[in-house]
Amino acid sequence: MGEDFFNAALDAAPADSAARLLLGDHLHARGDARGGGYRRLGRAAKWPEDYDGEHPWTWWNEAGKAAFAAWPIDQHDLPPAIWQATAAVAPLVDRDGMGYVAFATRREADDAAAVAAGGEGRG
Repeated sequence: MGEDFFNAALDAAPADSAARLLLGDHLHARGDARGGGYRRLGRAAKWPEDYDGEHPWTWWNEAGKAAFAAWPIDQHDLPPAIWQATAAVAPLVDRDGMGYVAFATRREADDAAAVAAGGEGRG
């Protein structure tokens, strides 16, 4: 089993935290810096939202959403520091309102957040 196997599992079931954790283990074992970030996302049960056709595979900013009482923090929201680092590489960023970053694919969104959330090793 390789990275493509775990990504196929996540493409089929983006909310699968176990697959995200296993991908983190797989990457960590190969010295890939994304490994710790995937584990952190899996432990926190975070995954990008397939929001709509215009903004697919979206991560939201917890700090921006917190300003809107009608929008509770959920599994598609990243802590501000991780969101900021993810936004630095996102092709589409809303810096007004709640704040979101959008990617063309689930894998691009997950990889960007994993790099931003990394640094925790196997955790």
